[in-house]
Amino acid sequence: GRWVHLDPCEAAVDNPLLYSSWGKNQTYLMAFYDPYAMMASTSDGKDSPIQPVEDVTLRYTNDEIDVVTERRGIPEQSVAEAVKEVSCKMVSKLKDVVAVTKS
Repeated sequence: GRWVHLDPCEAAVDNPLLYSSWGKNQTYLMAFYDPYAMMASTSDGKDSPIQPVEDVTLRYTNDEIDVVTERRGIPEQSVAEAVKEVSCKMVSKLKDVVAVTKS
């Protein structure tokens, strides 16, 4: 699948480069899946291979990866590791909530 950009304030649908003309640097743009729906969709009890958090910055800016990396001041690998860590924590917390509600 792909992300569909929605911005109700600008009445924009599927216009991911909307902000590129605003003259602001897009440093971090994150997208979130519904981790609960992802857990429910895996009937075998295994975690979904899709992380519930994804860095979509490059889809929402005309900047190249080296420009975004320079703006962030940290390597892309560090961003990827942080996103993965947040994703894992979200899924873990959700599992705890689901376990409590089922008991």
